[in-house]
Amino acid sequence: MASAIIPRGLTHRLSKLCGMFGSNFEGERANAARMADDLIRGFGLVWEDVIWPGHTEAGAPDQVWREPRDHQDAARMCLRFAEVLTEWERQFCRSILGYRQLSAKQERVLYRLVDKAREFAQTSGEGVKP
Repeated sequence: MASAIIPRGLTHRLSKLCGMFGSNFEGERANAARMADDLIRGFGLVWEDVIWPGHTEAGAPDQVWREPRDHQDAARMCLRFAEVLTEWERQFCRSILGYRQLSAKQERVLYRLVDKAREFAQTSGEGVKP
């Protein structure tokens, strides 16, 4: 996958929320920004995926594996290799993006998915960054 695929429903809803950023009411602007951020993260994306599709850290291809820094980063890395995940696994990764902490069971599931995505990256020739 050369760039993040942004669903049409996301872009339509996001454009409406971003239109509210110019509101005269501070609370409305803040709420629209929070909702837009929640929407982006709910799809397993970060703002950079929306603003500059296909761009990742240091210009690396989207599917170059690097070891995740925390559970949210781990979920995002897994979602970069969504083709090897089941629909349930993709939804699980999206769902934990907003969590501050995971339960022990959630951590075990996530790191099983990390292993699955890492192995795919290594065997598919996509490469692995340290």
